[in-house]
Amino acid sequence: MVGPADCPLRAAMPRFSLPVRHFALAAAAFWAFAFFLFLSHRNLMGFSLDARWVLGCVHLLTLGWLSATILGAMSQMLPVHAGTPLRWPWAPMLGFWVLALGLAVFVGELWSGKERYWLGTAMAGMGMALYLISYAKTLSQARELPFTERHFAAALAFLAALASLGLMLALDRQTGALLPHPEYALIAHVHLALIGWVTLSILGASYRLFYPAAISRASGRRASQTAFFLLALGAAALAVDALCMGLKLARLWSLILAFGYLAYLWQLRHSASKEWRLKDVPTAFSFLGIAGGIVWMGLGLALSFGIIEDRWEARAAYGVCALLGWATPWVIGQSCKIFPFMVWRSAYGEREDAPDYTGAQPKLAWSAFAFLALGWPLAAAGLLAENQAVLTTGLAFVLGCATVYALQSGLWLSHIIKPRTSGS
Repeated sequence: MVGPADCPLRAAMPRFSLPVRHFALAAAAFWAFAFFLFLSHRNLMGFSLDARWVLGCVHLLTLGWLSATILGAMSQMLPVHAGTPLRWPWAPMLGFWVLALGLAVFVGELWSGKERYWLGTAMAGMGMALYLISYAKTLSQARELPFTERHFAAALAFLAALASLGLMLALDRQTGALLPHPEYALIAHVHLALIGWVTLSILGASYRLFYPAAISRASGRRASQTAFFLLALGAAALAVDALCMGLKLARLWSLILAFGYLAYLWQLRHSASKEWRLKDVPTAFSFLGIAGGIVWMGLGLALSFGIIEDRWEARAAYGVCALLGWATPWVIGQSCKIFPFMVWRSAYGEREDAPDYTGAQPKLAWSAFAFLALGWPLAAAGLLAENQAVLTTGLAFVLGCATVYALQSGLWLSHIIKPRTSGS
């Protein structure tokens, strides 16, 4: 029988300072996104739209919140499940600071009104490159690539593509000579990020961290393999179509992506009879993300087939469903398991008198769930209906979620600053 000290999950982990720093940065970036977006709630629709402000907020969410969390989680999960130490750990440690600084510079360039904003993009791209060389080397040294790690490998390839295209978009803003159709290139960039990078990472992690997905693989694997293939194919094909052909086959790729997500849902049917219960915070957030993914899929199909008019507000609602309805619930839910675990291991090691992290402030996490469950549907509905009051209310709830999660993160991190015993 494997004892606590011999647990391979503990033995193979990288330095805890690396993932903990990522989760702390992510919590701060999520709050900053929610605060600044709420601050500009009257500049998100119609003639008052401030596109540069929105672009800065979106990158706080995508780079600072989602990407930082995923990269931090990968620094733990890759060596554990690939069965090999993290290669060149200095690279992601340096990449963390370069990425954080690049994000701050990029957002500052946008919000200060500078016409040239490629410097921050280049710095963020350099940070991503540092992660990629370490994580790719780690995967290449693995004895085998389990299903989760295959998702991560594909996601990292998409990350390299979207970072390169992002830098080209920023440079093209200055030169106008790199991309003949910047609008289509932006669509490619968005979907490389939302589906190729974020979604494949989330689904891959779900087969390890989300119990219904994990046990469903024991009953059959064809649906999960189909989902992986269709989502990767759809994301890559849509990006190539946007860059080279002006989205002539957008409807086909939207159908392929929808079938990919439906295949993932079909995979979960094996666990539906026993495991579909809101028994804890991570599970509740995961189901909220699944519901958000269904709405995102439906809205994407409606836009591509012309059922809903393709206007800025509809595209913004599409982004809200993807980022706040689909990705953010998954990230918060699984962070409620991973983040305190890493903090406790950093603060207490094998101490027997350590407080129990599994019950750390559950009421706060449930409050964050309630805020988000109300916030993203109202924000998306407000954009679609062009109703300022509904949009503002939704963004206020999202800010509430981000504030509660930031407070929860601070309480976890306080154990590193001031360790305590189980009786204190």
